[in-house]
Amino acid sequence: SIVTKRDLLATDVRDADDGIARMTAARDRFDDAFVEYSVGTATLPFAALYRQISSGDREAAEATVAEVRDRVEFELGFLGAVAKFSGKSAHRAQWDFAEGCWRQLLLGVETIGGAKVKTPGLRETAQVALMACAANADAPAGLRCQAENNLATLAHPDIPQVNAHQTAA
Repeated sequence: SIVTKRDLLATDVRDADDGIARMTAARDRFDDAFVEYSVGTATLPFAALYRQISSGDREAAEATVAEVRDRVEFELGFLGAVAKFSGKSAHRAQWDFAEGCWRQLLLGVETIGGAKVKTPGLRETAQVALMACAANADAPAGLRCQAENNLATLAHPDIPQVNAHQTAA
């Protein structure tokens, strides 16, 4: 997995055609292990950011986002391309889940201490990605369950929606 990624990114992509050609040539190497590696790389900072949000440490959370945003966005974009080129619905579910979690974390940073959301549509973007994961029959059951639980969190304070997502989980 590391070698495949290194090969794909060893030199700058010249243009869209070059990027498509590289991804097409490597398509056979986009197996489950490669996708799991890519998810792990993209989501590495999520745990620390979640702890900062949970503790209410807005300053630390905003500093972490400032530090990791570009890298996370790049890795999520790369994961999305891999999911598209692999053609596997289960890979798409992995990307949907990671993307939804990232948007949910950004929303959490923005709303620490009851602050208003600065980025319109952030909640909806997270919900769309997580709903796609939850509805993906090819996704592992545990991943679909996690997506439903995240959707329950996003649905608060709409208790009937929270209950519906928890029941689905």
